[in-house]
Amino acid sequence: MLSHYKHADRCDIQYIDVQRMQCLTSVFESAANGQIPQDFWRIMTYISSAAHFRRLMEKMMEARLTFDALSESWERLDPSPADIGTVDMIVRRPAMDQREELQEAQFNCAEGLEGDNWLKRGSASTADGSAHPEAQITLMNSRVIQLITGDKSRWAEAGDQLFVDFDLSAANLPAGSQIQIGEVIMEISQKPHTGCAKFARRFGAAARKWVMTEAGMTARLRGVNARVIQAGRIKVKDSISKL
Repeated sequence: MLSHYKHADRCDIQYIDVQRMQCLTSVFESAANGQIPQDFWRIMTYISSAAHFRRLMEKMMEARLTFDALSESWERLDPSPADIGTVDMIVRRPAMDQREELQEAQFNCAEGLEGDNWLKRGSASTADGSAHPEAQITLMNSRVIQLITGDKSRWAEAGDQLFVDFDLSAANLPAGSQIQIGEVIMEISQKPHTGCAKFARRFGAAARKWVMTEAGMTARLRGVNARVIQAGRIKVKDSISKL
C-alpha cells in the first residue's frame, strides 16, 4: 500500500493519481471502521503537510465529481424557490484568497459588501484595471455549491459573497431585475458570472465544465453578478425576493 505514496513527498501533482486516491479512500474507510492498515501512519507522514493534504483533497474531489454525476444529481434535486428564498451564507473577502464567514454584514453602493476587497482588487475586464461596477456582488445558489463541494465548510472557497437558496436563472432574474435581500436592494447585471481557472483548481475541471455549459449558463449555476442600489444590512436567514 505504501508504494502508491512513494512520491507523495514530491511537489509534482502528477504523482497524485486516481489509483492513489482510491487507495487513500480505502485507508480512511478502514481507519474509520477501527481497522488500522499496516502502513497507515507512514502514509499519514507522507501527506501530513498542508500543501500535500490540500493537493490530495483536490484530487479526491476531482475523482468524486464527474460531469455526468453532477448533471444527474442536479436533475434529482428539488428546485430552489423562484419568488422568496433565503440567505444561507455571507462571505467577506478582506484580501486575495482570504475568506470571512459573517452572520450579518453592511452593504453600500460604493463598496458593495463593506470590508470586502472588490474595490481594491480591481478587474482584468476593465480598460483601466479598476473594479468592474457590474461585478460588485456575486451570488451563488446554495444547492449548486453544496452539490459541488458536499461540505458547507468549503462553500466560501468559491469566492462569492452571498450563497442563497433562490432561483438565480436568467429566466427568473433577467438582467436589470431588482431583488431585495434583507434591507438591501440589488440590480442583476448583464455581465455573466463565469467559472474561472481558480474555480477549476478548487473544485475540479468537471465542475467548471458543468457550470459553463449552455444550460448551466442559462440556469446561472456558477452564480450571478449584481450591484447594490440601496444600502442596508443583510443577515443570514434573511429573505431574498424579486421586486
